Amino acid sequence: MCKSSASVVGKGSDSATAPLVLAGDGGASVVDARREHYPMCVVWSAIPLLTWLLPVVGHTGVVTSDGTIYDFAGPYYINRSKSRTAFGLVLKYFPVSPGDISVSSEKSKGEVWDSAVEEASLVYSGLMHNLITNNCHNHVARVLNNVQFCKRANWNPVSLVWHLAWHSHYSSWSRVAVAWGPFISLCAMAIVILVATASYF
Repeated sequence: MCKSSASVVGKGSDSATAPLVLAGDGGASVVDARREHYPMCVVWSAIPLLTWLLPVVGHTGVVTSDGTIYDFAGPYYINRSKSRTAFGLVLKYFPVSPGDISVSSEKSKGEVWDSAVEEASLVYSGLMHNLITNNCHNHVARVLNNVQFCKRANWNPVSLVWHLAWHSHYSSWSRVAVAWGPFISLCAMAIVILVATASYF
């Protein structure tokens, strides 16, 4: 994050699922991966086949301050859920703390964030989905631009993927395996096949 006030609280054997508390002018917002609760976060899920081949590529969504996930999942369709995106459970996420929101407003930062999510979702619910040029990443980028996340208003799919790669938290160690296991398995199979094939020459 750019200026996040997030801190880990609680104990447990799996530190990846320890709750995060985001303190701010709208009150504390608790991220608790064990309960699939990710208020004021950008979340990421795997896309079958595509993520297996390219683990950094997946499906993104944004979460309101009450923990409702919004994701642009298809033509003219915004998926809404309390626990998962259209492609399944959240594998990783990055929280947006009140300090990360730079746009000026008389509203609380939580209200500013929720308004940005609603505005972007209303726009994208009227748009055709395109895997390359108009997808879930564009939807999330619009929200980040609306709130001037990290004092920037030029977020795009590439910068979002980069930020997710370097600043996100996995929901649990088991979901690290879900994200990377298929890719590692495919690589291992390819190596075995190459070695076996080479032995015949």
